[in-house]
Order: sequence, then structure tokens, then C-alpha cells
Amino acid sequence: MSNQLARIVPSVLAVSLVLLSGSALGQAPAAALIATLGDPQAADAQLWQAATELGAATFADAPERQAAVDALLAAAESNEIGLRVNASVALGRLGDPVAEAVLRRGLLHRNALVRQASARGLGRIGTQSAAEALTARLGDPSQAVQAQVVRALGDAGQPIAVGVLEERLRSPQHQVSGVIKEEIVGAFERLGGYAVGSLLRALESNDEGLRRRSALALGQIADPRAAAALTRHLGDRDARVAMAATTALGRLGEPAITPLMEALEATDSAVQQNAMTALVGVGAPAVPPLESVYRTASAQVAQLENERAVAVAAEAAAQAPPPSALAAAPVPGAQLTDAQIKRELTQVRQQVKTLNEQRARAEQLIFYRRAESVFNDRIDAAERALAAGDLGQAPMQSALVLGVAPLVYAPTESSVAPNAPRSAFGYAAPARTIDAIDEDLSHRRKQAHAAILALGGVGTDGAVAVLTEVVQTGMVDEATLAAEALGRTRNPTAVATLSAALKDATFPSSVRANAARGLGRLGAAQATGILVQAATTDPSLNVRDAALEALESLGAATGV
Repeated sequence: MSNQLARIVPSVLAVSLVLLSGSALGQAPAAALIATLGDPQAADAQLWQAATELGAATFADAPERQAAVDALLAAAESNEIGLRVNASVALGRLGDPVAEAVLRRGLLHRNALVRQASARGLGRIGTQSAAEALTARLGDPSQAVQAQVVRALGDAGQPIAVGVLEERLRSPQHQVSGVIKEEIVGAFERLGGYAVGSLLRALESNDEGLRRRSALALGQIADPRAAAALTRHLGDRDARVAMAATTALGRLGEPAITPLMEALEATDSAVQQNAMTALVGVGAPAVPPLESVYRTASAQVAQLENERAVAVAAEAAAQAPPPSALAAAPVPGAQLTDAQIKRELTQVRQQVKTLNEQRARAEQLIFYRRAESVFNDRIDAAERALAAGDLGQAPMQSALVLGVAPLVYAPTESSVAPNAPRSAFGYAAPARTIDAIDEDLSHRRKQAHAAILALGGVGTDGAVAVLTEVVQTGMVDEATLAAEALGRTRNPTAVATLSAALKDATFPSSVRANAARGLGRLGAAQATGILVQAATTDPSLNVRDAALEALESLGAATGV
């Protein structure tokens, strides 16, 4: 093949030869490859192959390796473009700094393929002087060469490249294309800790693509310094950036837990959800904080329900005048007949009766909340006394024998200031409106539910243990969701909890139905008998349908 023909060989051919490994080409001994490069009769394809294989060769001794370097140095200044490209890359793979001079000259060659190969070789050699030579070619007229120079700077791993690359990324005069921006962020990622500051600044760019790629790079580096900034971008205006920040925080691991826990307090539901997803990515270390989120949110829900009950009663009472005022109120308008007076009196009595009933219900709810709190305090005291062996100080031991489980949360009371304004019926005016309480209640419920689902995503034995407790002792909604989450853990230890819940008729039907579906998702063939029984005898249609669905997924629905 003539030199003229070599110049028109498609670049794909030369690049493909560079990328092929020695084993894929049926690598010859190093001595034979060196001989081929020195053979003036060898065909161009043979020369290209020999140069590529020498870059991955195993040498018998130092002299043979030096002979290979010398042969490649000569080939890297050949007029044959394909040979020069492959030899330049091979020199980089060998990593001998003696090749720097040849490769520096290659950076100035008129052919873009040679400049690309020379940049790649210098990046592999990785010395500071090689990095300095590369930075001088960031303005190459070919975008393909620019991209290779940036990649090579990342490969070289020299910190001097960070400032130069960031300046090029941020300077408006360079008009950097999206492709080069992508390459610069990729180089930052390979430069690791040196480039964290540059990536954090890029994360604040107005360019959504740059923010997204920077977030992902920070996740790959997994430097704790990025945790706070990434957490702020959980609510990024671009959903792709928010998801990239979520993924990155999951990769950071334990250092991300504290800012993620703070993000769970955000009012933006998308931020909350992304924070939960990131905690799932953290894995086992996230189980204790997720459990804490669930328990805290559940306790707050109980407190808010108490507050709401008081507020509803107070609002209802505030809407009517006191009974004495009702009796003395003047009748507007014309003189009423006896029948009209009786009808009005009946309506007033009915109104008073309704208000008194609302008051009684509110007081009853508060009474039972207090009783629950006292009861659980005594249960806890009894458990401590029994653990200490002091049976004489253990109150309500019969309750322990009956297996009364402690509540998931400790009920609390809504406090009322002694001088708070009161309605005609004696109720203290609520400190907040019902709408405000409902908003807070919804927020806390979402927190508790999100924590349950996140524990299912983590799926470790520790997560299964927490979810098991929620199924057994949680409120109906939470227990139902926990059964759903257990079915998505992909953890076989969840089978026992789900099987027990499905068999126990005291569990709500929604919990039993989700337990059945979970057994199907877990592929729990050992639970086939329980599922068959549920599909044929459970009194709830929802449970029967769920059990049949699970049996179908297990391939065991025949005859049911």
C-alpha cells in the first residue's frame, strides 16, 4: 500500500487497530513483533498489527523491552499514518517517558489522527511535562483532537490540569461545545479529589446538562465534601439533575446520611422522595436513620391527631353562643306563634345536643389517648422490673403474660395554656387552624410512609426486622404499607413475617392481601400451602384475589 493510499484509509480502520488487544489478534512473541517492525518488506497491515501488539506485549527482559521501545519510536515518526497512529498509542501503553519527545512532535502533526494518537500516548505516560504539553493543545482546530487532549489530561492525573480545564469550561470566549464540556467533566472525574472544587462550581452552572454530569461525577468520586451541595440539588428545577444528585448521594454512602435526613424535613415532596431514594442507595447504614424517621413521624402523627380532635371540638363549640345566651336571645322580626316558638326551641335544643356530643367525643378521645400513654408507661416499667428480677415492683404483670405489645409510638397530649381563650362551652381556642394541622399531618404521614418504602428498598435483614415490627404493631395504613415493602425487599427472611400475617385473621384484610402479594413477589414456594388456604377460605375477596395472584406467579394456581 502506498503512502498516498494510506492517507485516504478511513480513520475508523486505524482507530480499530489501536483498540484491538494482543490476544484478540493472536499475539506473536515480542521478538517476532520487533523483527516485523524492522522488516522493510512487511505489508502495511502487518506493521500496524505489530505496533499495536507490542504495546501489550510481555517481554523476556529489560533489553527486549528497550528494543521494543526503540522500534516503536522509529515507527511513531513514520510517514505511514496508520503505523504512526498505532505506534504512538503503543508507546503510551508502555509508559516510557523517553517517548515524550516523539509524541510532543506528534501533537503538532498536520494529520488529526496522529495528533489524537499522540495525545492519547502522552496521557498514558502521565508525567507533569506530558500534561503541560497537552494543555497547550486544548485549542486544537479539530474538535476530535480537543476531546482526546481533554481525555488524556484526565488520564495523566496531574493536578496542574484542573485549573486549565476549569478555565476553559467557564470562560465565555472559548465557546466550548457540549461534547467538550462532557469530556472536561469526565476528566475531572478521573482526576478525583483534585477536581472536587471544580465540579462543585460546575454543579451551580446554568447549563442543566453540565449540572447533571457534574453531579454524577461527584458521585463516582464519592468525596464527602460534595454531600451538602448534592443535597441542595435534590430539588433542582431540572428533574434529570435532581435524579443525578439522588444517584450521587446514594454512592457517597454514610457521609450523605446527615444532609439527607435534613432534606426529609423539606416541604417539597419531590425533595423528600429523592432523599429517601438516595438513602436506599446508601444501603445498610441508612436503616437506623430510616427507622428513626418512621418512629418520629409516627409519634408526630399521633400528637397531631390529638391536636386536631381538640381543634375540631373547639371550633364547633365556638360557632354557637352559650346556652344562657340562647335562652335570652331576642327573637328578631315579627311576633312568633306558639308553634313557631316550639319549632325554634327544638332546633336550638338539637344544636346544643350536637355540640355536647362533639364535646363528649373529643373528651373521650383525649381520655383514651391518656390511658394509652399511662398503660404503655406501666408496661415499660413492668418489662424493666422483670428484666431486673424484681417481680414485686412490676405492675400489671398479667398484661405482660397476655402478650400486650408496646405501641409503635408514645401517645402525647396537646398542651393548652392556662390563660388560653375559651369558648362558651369551656374549650380552649386552638393554637392553629384545622387546615394548618391537616397540612402538617399530611406531611408527617408522607414521611412515615416514605421511610417504610425506603426500608423495603434497602432490604437488609435489619430493614426486614423494622418492617416486621411495623406490620405487627403499626396502625392499619402503616402496617399495610410495611407488608407491601417486605414483599419488595428480595430478602427471604421476610417470608416468615408475611406468612404469619396472611394466616392471622386478626390482621386487617389490606395487610393480609399485601402479605399474599409479597409472598408471590419473593417467589416463596414454601408458602404455597398458606396461599392456597387463603385463596379458598379467606372471608375477604381482596385477600382471596391477592393469594390467587401470588399462586399464579409461583405457577401453583392449578386447581385453586
